Amino acid sequence: MLRIFSVLFIIFLNTHVCFAGEWYQDGTLHKETLGDWSAATYSNRLATSPDMAYVFLKDSKPNINPRRLRPYAEQLMECVNEVAVGTEFDYLKVAEIAGTCMILSGWTD
Repeated sequence: MLRIFSVLFIIFLNTHVCFAGEWYQDGTLHKETLGDWSAATYSNRLATSPDMAYVFLKDSKPNINPRRLRPYAEQLMECVNEVAVGTEFDYLKVAEIAGTCMILSGWTD
């Protein structure tokens, strides 16, 4: 009985993972403005951030992968969030702000 439960549980987990997107997939804010960023969902912001972080970090950290990239993505997302909140610069591009955030965070070392 325990084996049957274990097998069913493993099948459930595998099925759930197959239908759920990864945290870093389907971000759409790369070419958008801070106004669009502010209106976007948390998951869209989070999914957009690792793409920009990866482009910036790939040469200095060639072994970076999604799991190792998450702290950078979260830091980047928070930085862009801080700039986007209550700003009158809604027309600025997310990528430009993200680049500035990464430089000011010392990622160029």
